[in-house]
Amino acid sequence: MNKESLADQVFSVIRDRIINLEIPPGERIDVDELTEELEVSKAPIRDAMKALEDRGLVSVEPRVGYYARKFDSDDIEEIYDMRELFEIYAVEEAIESVPDKLIENCRSETEEIRENNLSPQKKREWFDRTDEMLHQEIILSHSDNSFLKDFTTRIHDLISITRHLNKRISQSMDEHLKILDALNEGDEGKAKESLKHHLQQVRKETLRVIKRNSSFKRPH
Repeated sequence: MNKESLADQVFSVIRDRIINLEIPPGERIDVDELTEELEVSKAPIRDAMKALEDRGLVSVEPRVGYYARKFDSDDIEEIYDMRELFEIYAVEEAIESVPDKLIENCRSETEEIRENNLSPQKKREWFDRTDEMLHQEIILSHSDNSFLKDFTTRIHDLISITRHLNKRISQSMDEHLKILDALNEGDEGKAKESLKHHLQQVRKETLRVIKRNSSFKRPH
């Protein structure tokens, strides 16, 4: 690794692995392995772990070590409660201000995923990009509410993890297209209804995955 802010670089590496589920929820993060792999001392790794803990991505067990954050059903319910609240509110402003070109780009990329015979990994990568484009760039970023933007930025990493827990990619793409069509038509009621339905379906799928994988759950 280069000398530019080693802790920031380590932070980015571990953050990406947690978000992409390369380090699954609840898995221990081996500091010694990281020092060897990344060729850094333990100091920048500990600094990165502290920053990851502050972001809610890592938990610490004294005299045991660091773990990727676990989730339980209550966590998922609360994350999706906030998503519904904020994203449905943001649609009111997005429908007036989002550029038609951005909507068309998202629709075009979504259609391309559906039409191409992609590997599961490539399909996942492309879907994640369009999911981020729709929910973040098209909907949330076009709200003028600075407090909403600040709060959603803070929980963005947690939202990204739940995105990767959602395995119903084909159904989600169909739902995305309905949302995009409503935005393109300027139909606020239809956009809100389609977005709410989509978030509720993804919530159900994420809860199903969490309940099936007991290792993801944090103890009560």
